[in-house]
Parts: sequence; structure tokens; C-alpha cells
Amino acid sequence: MAEYDRFASMLRNIIKRGRGGADSELIESLQKAFHSCVSWLPETLVYDLFYFFTQPAGSVPGVDEIRLAGEKLQELLYLFEMDYERVNETFSDDEWTFIRESVSECAADLDQTLLTYIMKKIVAKGLLG
Repeated sequence: MAEYDRFASMLRNIIKRGRGGADSELIESLQKAFHSCVSWLPETLVYDLFYFFTQPAGSVPGVDEIRLAGEKLQELLYLFEMDYERVNETFSDDEWTFIRESVSECAADLDQTLLTYIMKKIVAKGLLG
């Protein structure tokens, strides 16, 4: 099973639990789920990306904010598993720019095939700069 599929399953469970009123635990559950699916990436990259995509959710995000953040995180998983063609893209230029900067900072710790794949996606967007 691909990590993005495993994450989607965990996200559904988090949302289902959240509908029961456990909002304060949602972001922690989402973080654990995401980290478990990208444990092979550099920790600073995982941390930076997680907080960038969940920050707009606020201090105690509700179920809808968690769902939206989770969808962005799942899209990241498609990218990091080099299967990005399967996704209807929702990243904005600002989000692509943040991904580029974060990946560049950790470039020495990334697999070169993955780094090349991500940078090709960024170049295709015209955002290398």
C-alpha cells in the first residue's frame, strides 16, 4: 500500500473521531499520521512542511480545517512518492515556492532521484528562481 493511501485512511479516521468533538486532539493525530508516512524524509523537512500546511488552521482547528490540511498533506505524499501525476493539483504558487525552499535546504539529505523529480515539477511551474 502506498503511503498516500495509508495516510488517506488515517485521515478518514481522524475526521470521523473529530466529528465526535475531540477537536483539540485532531492536529496531534494528523501530525502523527503524516510523520509515520514520511519517516524516511529528513525530520526538518517533515516538520517545516507539516506546520506550513497546517498553520492556517489556527490554534485549535476544527474538523473542516483538519480535512483541508490533510488533503494538502496527502498531495505532498503523492509528490514525495514520485506519483504526482495522479493528483488534481491544488498547490498555489506560494505553496510550490515553500516546497522548493524547504526541499533545497534539505537537498543533501534527499535521494537524488527524488530531488530531481521534485525540482522538475517546480521547473515545470516556472518557479525555479
